Amino acid sequence: MKVLSVIIALALALPAAALASPYEPDEEEEGHYTSPTYRYFETREAAEAAMRRDLKYVEEMTRHHQGAVDMSRAYLDDPRGANPFLQRMAKAIIFNQQFEIAWLDDIKQRESQGAKSIPGIGAMVQLPTGLTGFEHRARFQKAPVLSLSEPVSAQRPSDHDVMFAKAMKMHHQMALDMAHAYNKDPAGENGVIREINRGILREQAVEIGILSDLIARYPGDPDAIEIPPEMHEMMGVPHGMSHGG
Repeated sequence: MKVLSVIIALALALPAAALASPYEPDEEEEGHYTSPTYRYFETREAAEAAMRRDLKYVEEMTRHHQGAVDMSRAYLDDPRGANPFLQRMAKAIIFNQQFEIAWLDDIKQRESQGAKSIPGIGAMVQLPTGLTGFEHRARFQKAPVLSLSEPVSAQRPSDHDVMFAKAMKMHHQMALDMAHAYNKDPAGENGVIREINRGILREQAVEIGILSDLIARYPGDPDAIEIPPEMHEMMGVPHGMSHGG
């Protein structure tokens, strides 16, 4: 499977020290191995409207996640990106969000098949929604952001560190807003997307708090450090726009 190949490649590309402990099944594992999930509609028009809503969201969140990956790679590729904690966080973001991009791509591929009629049930149609528990199927475990060997306070942040931290805070806040808006929307009924969003709301809120703590350790004025245009472009935000910063 194409997506599983992506996950294996990601796992091989990340240093072993950055990975979490081996995947451990939970009590819900049985349910994660059932057939792909579906939504049911009384009309094809309603199903197609839901499909358009979901695919638009998947495209937006995929693009947003790719921005975090690009920002993290830019930090790691820059000689100034030398803070051990932020290096670890950047590697974890690349690993974790590329996995979610693969999961979102799986949803896109399934929903793009379109609604199909159910024989013998009148006009009722079914629409694929994705694969719940995708991480269980892929035997994936998120790379941890924190480590006892590389605590947040191990090294005082530089100007470049604060720039990256502020940009990633802004990026994460945008992801929280997007996930919250979908999960509140009565039309946002794809349970697999909601599952991904719950992870985003839980984990990226924690990372925002950690980044805020790092920025607070900066000896100068963090407000004086600007996020450069290229970082705004990676996030898809016009330069100079303040959002959750």
